[in-house]
Amino acid sequence: MENRAFTKIHRELLAILRRKKLSARMQPDLEDLAQEGALRILRIIQSGQKKLSEINHGYLAFTANSVFCDKYRWYRCRPEEQIPEGYDNPSANDDPEHRAASQELGRAIRDSLRELNDDRRRAVTLKLQGHKVRQIAVLLGCNAKRADNLAYRGLEELRQALHARGHHASLKPPDDDEPGSRTTIFRPALFQP
Repeated sequence: MENRAFTKIHRELLAILRRKKLSARMQPDLEDLAQEGALRILRIIQSGQKKLSEINHGYLAFTANSVFCDKYRWYRCRPEEQIPEGYDNPSANDDPEHRAASQELGRAIRDSLRELNDDRRRAVTLKLQGHKVRQIAVLLGCNAKRADNLAYRGLEELRQALHARGHHASLKPPDDDEPGSRTTIFRPALFQP
């Protein structure tokens, strides 16, 4: 009975989710979303909170929406970047001198990040991972202005620390961030003319 109930609930949830206008990024997850919803409903039935006969279309739609919203929030907080097809790892083909310079720069960045205070270090780390200011604010539990300030000042301190270690950074404009954001991502210049 449990297997038949699961299959029926899963199929109905999948039909409800297919009717939603989901972004292309979430389309591959439809099956997983339906499965998560069906498992939630079965747990509720097994715990005795509801009977199978009480699960109607409205409750299925509510569950589908809940599962969808959870996944949507997860996607918003964790940006996903697709690696283009045919992408070759550039570091795999580098000469040993370039590889050594990259490793040295990596150590310098790690050491410089350790010198920042905790809040700024977390904000800068999230910024360098590609998170936007609003996402940083959510993840750090503060408002957007504070997150922008932490990331901006942290990046400035990071630049100064790298400069003191002999690594010079060039700036990339914040074209992919929110309007009014002061944060910029630096691009280290390994070989200066």
